[in-house]
Amino acid sequence: SLWDRHTMEKVYGSGKAKTTQFWVALVKELVSRGVLCEIKQSGTCGGRMNTWYGLGVTQKGHKFLRGLDKMMVKAYGDLKQKVKKVVVITPMFDAKRAPGDQARSELYSILVNERLVISTSTKLPPYMICTEQTLLQMAET
Repeated sequence: SLWDRHTMEKVYGSGKAKTTQFWVALVKELVSRGVLCEIKQSGTCGGRMNTWYGLGVTQKGHKFLRGLDKMMVKAYGDLKQKVKKVVVITPMFDAKRAPGDQARSELYSILVNERLVISTSTKLPPYMICTEQTLLQMAET
């Protein structure tokens, strides 16, 4: 069947790690470049008239799929690969290093890691769990 041939392709499933926003942005870009086109369709179901849009491949799209045309798409907005930023903060509690600074730094690191665990489990941004300033104040006392 057509579905079986589709699932046997070597590229099948290769984009599953991409987000829905990425695929929506890519389709919009391909429509704007004339590679794909929107096709308005309508029909009846249960006596009600329904209208929906589908996608079609244009002549330009067929050339592209056959490898006759090349296309470069600039990665911007939702097409950009999301890179997790890691920020390491080393708190300075006083202008001069004091004997307790090592312990406060270790406590601060523990608090930051615990906030990250809570943030991940509740699916909330870390700053909504506890602000950096609050963590620094807790570590200082």
